[in-house]
Amino acid sequence: METLNQSQLNEELLQDEKYLVFFENENNCPLCGTDLELSYDSNYQTRTVRESAQCPSCKIQIKSREFAIQ
Repeated sequence: METLNQSQLNEELLQDEKYLVFFENENNCPLCGTDLELSYDSNYQTRTVRESAQCPSCKIQIKSREFAIQ
């Protein structure tokens, strides 16, 4: 089995239409297509980080996710 280096992997991902659609959905506003602005808030008491994505054009919050700090 061939092992890919990082640049080969990146090249393959950029050729994959499913990846490109996922990347666009994760990083762009679904209403206007503008790049989302991400912000992060750490809470060390609950050991979590909250990621929020907002559209600077539409002025709406698109998503908010919470992750556990390991």
